[in-house]
Amino acid sequence: MVDLILLPRVIFTPRAQVWAREAAPGESTWDIGAQPRLGLPELVAATQDDPNPVAQMWECRDAVAFCLGPSTLGVSAQLMPSLQAGQGEAGLHQISMMCSPVSDHGPSFWHRVRDSAPSILPQAPTLTNCVSPVQDTDPVGEPPVGALAADMQHNGAGYIQWNIALHDDSVLWVVPESHRRDLSETEVGDLATTAAAPLSSGLQVKLRAGDGVAYVNHILHWGSDYSMVRRRTIHLAYQAFAAPIYRYFHLWWDPSFRDALQDAEQRRVFGRWSALIDKEHRHIAAIFEAMVARDGKAFREALAQLHTAPHGRMTTVILLCKEAFKMAAGEGEVHDSLRTEAFSYTQVTGPNPKERHLYDDVTRRLAPGHLAIVCERFAELDRRLRVSSEEEESRLPAQAHESAGRTIGPFGFERFAQPQGYGVDEFCASWEAPREEARL
Repeated sequence: MVDLILLPRVIFTPRAQVWAREAAPGESTWDIGAQPRLGLPELVAATQDDPNPVAQMWECRDAVAFCLGPSTLGVSAQLMPSLQAGQGEAGLHQISMMCSPVSDHGPSFWHRVRDSAPSILPQAPTLTNCVSPVQDTDPVGEPPVGALAADMQHNGAGYIQWNIALHDDSVLWVVPESHRRDLSETEVGDLATTAAAPLSSGLQVKLRAGDGVAYVNHILHWGSDYSMVRRRTIHLAYQAFAAPIYRYFHLWWDPSFRDALQDAEQRRVFGRWSALIDKEHRHIAAIFEAMVARDGKAFREALAQLHTAPHGRMTTVILLCKEAFKMAAGEGEVHDSLRTEAFSYTQVTGPNPKERHLYDDVTRRLAPGHLAIVCERFAELDRRLRVSSEEEESRLPAQAHESAGRTIGPFGFERFAQPQGYGVDEFCASWEAPREEARL
């Protein structure tokens, strides 16, 4: 196996100049971040015009080889049951390094999925023991956790992420099996008091140097101590392509990274994954155009190509609803009728810049103006995914209302359960028939 010391060498050799470029002195990610991360694709892009670009370093080749090896990619594929049946392929989603900060930041907060709700609001306060237990996820940008859990229960994991420690690392805590269920009453009560302390149901993951842990990211987990204790932990993620489950419209590398790789076999592997992403985007575009045309048959056929397993397709529909609003917001195509006070921050501001190439690739496949129509078709589903602020508040125990720091949210979206009695057929009926018939 490739010596793990190669990865920090390739990532950290040019780190100073890269981080220095992104902000004023003392304001870079390295200077102020609680958990500074640097992705290898970002580093390759940032140094491509340098005299010694990272992509041409032999350490880069060997670092990528490690990520494509049997102990990482191979094990990840084994953890995705559908792939073992010959359906689909595991591919690299991201490669980065999590580092200790230059000053103590204390603990983070318990969360699930790729973003936690507080992190997506620009007005969110510094998290000091404060986060609502009903916002342990990103209910704005992700399907409800219960929908994700049910999809995974039936079709297996479609996304696996890793922490591989280069120094002893006990930062990560998880709640075992929480990816299968909602928060318990005890957990809700504990999180209402503080979301930045150990839970009685939690388990500290104690990694020795060289150890790794793989987990699904909608398990409840926590970064317990972002202190100056030296931390260099490789963070990898793998997702299933062309599999029964469609997990993410999300990726941390783009074609420029693939093309910069010096090893021909590595370029070929990433090229194959790029072709699978292109195929997924063709299916998404077909789904959206079928909605515009009010063609329920074509919609169902394209959806079955994207999420091949019959069970859980509504989870993918919800995911596409979320992503369509981001695409439209990024293109300035959100219809005025959808710009309400409750319209979410994520939807208004559009996609994450790191993922913009994915959104652009789907958008270019659609006829002009069609994204706004797609959002109109999704409006009824979006309405059903929302909850009132009063309903959100009613789910909190009394101590949550007394927490001085609980100023985040409500977000107005259901965080666990998907709409009851509203599946693919009901969704299609909301736009497939003429409006006069739909109201009858």
